[in-house]
Amino acid sequence: MVTMFERMPTALRNKSRAGLGAALLLIVLLAVYTNHFHNSFHFDDAHTIENNAAIRELKNIPFFFRDATTFSSLPSNQSYRPLVSTLLAFDYRLGGGLQPLWFHFSIFALFVALTLLLAFVISRLLNDRASPARNCWIAFIAAA
Repeated sequence: MVTMFERMPTALRNKSRAGLGAALLLIVLLAVYTNHFHNSFHFDDAHTIENNAAIRELKNIPFFFRDATTFSSLPSNQSYRPLVSTLLAFDYRLGGGLQPLWFHFSIFALFVALTLLLAFVISRLLNDRASPARNCWIAFIAAA
Protein backbone atom coordinates (compact mmCIF):
# COMPACT_ATOMS: atom_id res chain seq x y z
CA MET A 1 0.00 0.00 0.00
CA VAL A 2 1.42 3.37 -1.05
CA THR A 3 0.93 6.21 1.40
CA MET A 4 0.11 9.76 0.44
CA PHE A 5 3.59 10.89 1.55
CA GLU A 6 5.24 8.39 -0.82
CA ARG A 7 3.19 9.70 -3.77
CA MET A 8 4.44 13.25 -3.29
CA PRO A 9 7.14 14.44 -5.69
CA THR A 10 10.67 14.05 -4.30
CA ALA A 11 11.37 17.80 -4.19
CA LEU A 12 8.18 18.45 -2.24
CA ARG A 13 8.98 15.58 0.13
CA ASN A 14 12.45 17.01 0.76
CA LYS A 15 10.99 20.48 1.42
CA SER A 16 8.46 18.96 3.83
CA ARG A 17 11.24 17.15 5.68
CA ALA A 18 13.33 20.31 5.79
CA GLY A 19 10.37 22.29 7.15
CA LEU A 20 9.67 19.62 9.75
CA GLY A 21 13.35 19.51 10.70
CA ALA A 22 13.50 23.29 11.04
CA ALA A 23 10.34 23.32 13.15
CA LEU A 24 11.71 20.58 15.44
CA LEU A 25 15.02 22.41 15.75
CA LEU A 26 13.20 25.63 16.67
CA ILE A 27 11.14 23.79 19.30
CA VAL A 28 14.29 22.26 20.80
CA LEU A 29 16.02 25.66 20.89
CA LEU A 30 13.00 27.32 22.49
CA ALA A 31 12.74 24.57 25.10
CA VAL A 32 16.43 24.82 25.98
CA TYR A 33 16.49 28.64 26.12
CA THR A 34 13.11 29.26 27.78
CA ASN A 35 14.64 30.58 30.99
CA HIS A 36 16.97 32.86 29.02
CA PHE A 37 14.37 35.54 28.26
CA HIS A 38 13.68 36.65 31.82
CA ASN A 39 17.27 37.08 32.98
CA SER A 40 18.73 40.45 33.86
CA PHE A 41 21.80 42.06 32.35
CA HIS A 42 25.16 40.49 33.30
CA PHE A 43 28.92 40.86 32.85
CA ASP A 44 29.79 43.25 29.99
CA ASP A 45 26.17 44.43 29.66
CA ALA A 46 26.88 47.11 32.28
CA HIS A 47 29.32 49.03 30.08
CA THR A 48 27.93 48.13 26.61
CA ILE A 49 24.21 48.54 27.37
CA GLU A 50 23.26 49.96 30.76
CA ASN A 51 25.87 52.75 30.97
CA ASN A 52 26.33 53.32 27.23
CA ALA A 53 24.64 56.60 26.29
CA ALA A 54 25.45 56.12 22.59
CA ILE A 55 22.89 53.33 22.07
CA ARG A 56 20.01 55.42 23.44
CA GLU A 57 19.47 57.35 20.22
CA LEU A 58 19.12 55.88 16.72
CA LYS A 59 20.65 59.05 15.30
CA ASN A 60 23.99 57.81 16.72
CA ILE A 61 24.10 54.81 14.36
CA PRO A 62 26.41 56.51 11.80
CA PHE A 63 28.88 57.22 14.62
CA PHE A 64 29.08 53.51 15.44
CA PHE A 65 30.76 52.99 12.05
CA ARG A 66 33.25 55.84 12.54
CA ASP A 67 34.01 55.95 16.25
CA ALA A 68 34.98 52.87 18.27
CA THR A 69 34.47 54.73 21.55
CA THR A 70 30.69 54.43 21.10
CA PHE A 71 30.78 50.69 21.82
CA SER A 72 31.42 50.89 25.55
CA SER A 73 31.41 53.33 28.44
CA LEU A 74 34.72 51.85 29.65
CA PRO A 75 37.75 53.20 27.75
CA SER A 76 39.62 49.90 28.10
CA ASN A 77 36.74 47.99 26.43
CA GLN A 78 36.05 50.33 23.56
CA SER A 79 36.40 48.49 20.28
CA TYR A 80 35.05 48.67 16.76
CA ARG A 81 31.80 46.69 16.73
CA PRO A 82 29.35 48.85 14.77
CA LEU A 83 26.81 46.13 14.00
CA VAL A 84 26.58 45.09 17.65
CA SER A 85 26.08 48.71 18.69
CA THR A 86 23.44 49.18 15.98
CA LEU A 87 21.55 46.09 17.17
CA LEU A 88 21.74 47.33 20.76
CA ALA A 89 20.39 50.74 19.71
CA PHE A 90 17.42 49.10 17.96
CA ASP A 91 16.80 46.86 20.97
CA TYR A 92 16.88 49.90 23.25
CA ARG A 93 14.36 51.69 21.04
CA LEU A 94 12.02 48.69 20.57
CA GLY A 95 12.09 47.78 24.26
CA GLY A 96 11.40 51.32 25.38
CA GLY A 97 14.67 51.53 27.28
CA LEU A 98 16.63 49.06 29.31
CA GLN A 99 14.23 46.11 29.08
CA PRO A 100 16.40 42.96 29.02
CA LEU A 101 13.66 40.93 27.29
CA TRP A 102 14.12 42.81 24.00
CA PHE A 103 17.88 42.44 24.07
CA HIS A 104 17.62 38.72 24.84
CA PHE A 105 14.96 38.17 22.17
CA SER A 106 16.99 39.80 19.38
CA ILE A 107 20.12 37.85 20.27
CA PHE A 108 18.07 34.65 20.39
CA ALA A 109 16.58 35.41 16.95
CA LEU A 110 20.09 35.83 15.54
CA PHE A 111 21.15 32.59 17.24
CA VAL A 112 18.23 30.72 15.64
CA ALA A 113 19.07 32.19 12.22
CA LEU A 114 22.72 31.17 12.64
CA THR A 115 21.72 27.64 13.69
CA LEU A 116 19.42 27.25 10.66
CA LEU A 117 22.15 28.56 8.36
CA LEU A 118 24.59 26.09 9.87
CA ALA A 119 22.11 23.26 9.23
CA PHE A 120 21.71 24.44 5.63
CA VAL A 121 25.48 24.52 5.06
CA ILE A 122 25.94 21.06 6.60
CA SER A 123 23.11 19.72 4.44
CA ARG A 124 24.65 21.20 1.28
CA LEU A 125 28.05 19.73 2.15
CA LEU A 126 26.53 16.29 2.71
CA ASN A 127 24.36 16.26 -0.41
CA ASP A 128 27.29 15.13 -2.51
CA ARG A 129 27.89 12.09 -0.27
CA ALA A 130 24.56 10.48 0.63
CA SER A 131 20.81 10.71 0.12
CA PRO A 132 19.32 14.20 0.60
CA ALA A 133 16.52 12.81 2.79
CA ARG A 134 18.99 11.52 5.38
CA ASN A 135 21.24 14.55 5.06
CA CYS A 136 18.46 16.89 6.13
CA TRP A 137 18.08 15.11 9.47
CA ILE A 138 21.84 14.77 9.95
CA ALA A 139 22.25 18.50 9.33
CA PHE A 140 19.53 19.53 11.81
CA ILE A 141 20.87 17.18 14.49
CA ALA A 142 24.41 18.46 13.94
CA ALA A 143 23.23 22.09 14.12
CA ALA A 144 21.26 21.39 17.30
